[in-house]
Amino acid sequence: MWKERLPGRRIEQQNWVELLLFLYSREEKWETFGRGDPAIIRSDHPLVERTNLTRSQVKSALSFLEKQNLIEDDGAGFFELTPKGFDVAHEREMNERELRNNSLIALLTVVLAVGALGQTLTGLQSLDLSLRWLLLVGALLMIIGYALGRLSLS
Repeated sequence: MWKERLPGRRIEQQNWVELLLFLYSREEKWETFGRGDPAIIRSDHPLVERTNLTRSQVKSALSFLEKQNLIEDDGAGFFELTPKGFDVAHEREMNERELRNNSLIALLTVVLAVGALGQTLTGLQSLDLSLRWLLLVGALLMIIGYALGRLSLS
């Protein structure tokens, strides 16, 4: 189970999500994972071996996914995503990708802001102001930047 940091919150990804995304990532490669008859998930089952989940977590997640109509038995004893399951997994994957992109954009923005602050302080230093004034202007610019950042998050 992985943890993702969001502003002011901590989210733990649930086991069913991890398993759904795993099945989704294998869907295009035509990999199938047998369910067995009856459905017995052992510790050597591919879904246990190839995910970070325990046997009981996989069994519980599969049960949840079936109840929510996200996966189904394909008739030959294998799990496959339903159209609803495919849509849910695809949307989650897109959301994760967007979150990663937004984090990278925020990081680059901070780098640019620090560079701009350095240039501003260098320009102010050329005006031959005292160090106290430079620190005051720098602190004021940082406070304004922080306030603008908080406003854009809300």
